Amino acid sequence: YIPQRYCIRRNFISKDVDDAVSAVFDTYKECIERKLKFSETGYHFCEFTKNIFDENFYELTDISMNVCIAIDEKTAPRDAVIYPATKALSVSFYGDYEKGYYAYELLKKYLLENNYSVAGFPQETYLEGNFDNVSNKRITWIVIPVV
Repeated sequence: YIPQRYCIRRNFISKDVDDAVSAVFDTYKECIERKLKFSETGYHFCEFTKNIFDENFYELTDISMNVCIAIDEKTAPRDAVIYPATKALSVSFYGDYEKGYYAYELLKKYLLENNYSVAGFPQETYLEGNFDNVSNKRITWIVIPVV
């Protein structure tokens, strides 16, 4: 279950993982410059705007993504996007971005074997580690909204 979240969402097509990391920092910076209050209960995440079952879903070039910074709903500006509460499946993995492929494959297998329907784009929250493309010591939480 994912609770309702208010987010500042910015769309990007990043040429590679380094460019995607820069997009995340640029969106954080924008929110800080706007003096927006971050949510105390919601996570910031990246939403990957492809169907998880597409053959080329997990590409590390030309990455279509939304950077979503969770902000306080009481002070949310008009351009905030509301992500409604929903059921979800999730998995966490430890390692570099390239190894995320294996976590997605496990999620896809579980979705199919248990007859879940996907109700939104996959979301990644980076829980721990360096946010660069060279560190392999990070924990990423992958969430798939389901019905």
